[in-house]
Amino acid sequence: MENAIALDTHSYIKNLQSVGFSEEQAEMVVKTQIELTEKRLATKRDIAEIKQDMNNYATAAEIQNNELKRDIKELEVTTETRYAELKRDIKELDAMVKTQIKELEVKGETQIKNLEASIETRFNELKRDIKELEVKGETQIKELELRLEARISQQKAEIIKWVFGISVAQASLIIALLKFL
Repeated sequence: MENAIALDTHSYIKNLQSVGFSEEQAEMVVKTQIELTEKRLATKRDIAEIKQDMNNYATAAEIQNNELKRDIKELEVTTETRYAELKRDIKELDAMVKTQIKELEVKGETQIKNLEASIETRFNELKRDIKELEVKGETQIKELELRLEARISQQKAEIIKWVFGISVAQASLIIALLKFL
C-alpha cells in the first residue's frame, strides 16, 4: 500500500461516534476518506514520475535543438562548398574567356566587341545566379532558425501547461483536503 497515508482510523472513528455517528456510519466515512485519499492524492512516486517526464521532454527538446544546430552547420558547410565551387568555375570561365578573346583579336575588332558583349551578359547571369544561391542559402538558414524557435516555443508551452495543470490539481487537492479537515 505505497499510496497509504498514515491515519489513526480507530481515533477517527471514535471522534465521529462522539458527535453522533453510529459505528457503521463512522467506519463508512473513514473507509471512504481513505479510498478518496489513496485515489486522488499525488504520491512522491507520482511527483517523481511527472518530474521525470518533464526532464524527458527537456532532454528531447535539447536533442532536437542540437540536431537543428547540426543541420544548420551542415547547411552552412554545404553553402560554403558550393560557393567555393562557383568561384572556381567563374575563374575557369574567366580564363577560358580571356583565351577566346586573345584568339578572336586576330579575327578583328568587330568580332571582339560582339564577343565581349556576350561574355558580359554571361558574366552578369553568373553573378545573378550566385546572388540567387546566396539568397536561397540565407533563406534556408532563416527558415531553419524559425523552425527551431517554433519548436523550442512549443516545447516551452507544453512544459508550462504541464506545470500549471499539476499546480492546479495540487491546489485543488489541498483545498479539498482542507475542507475535509
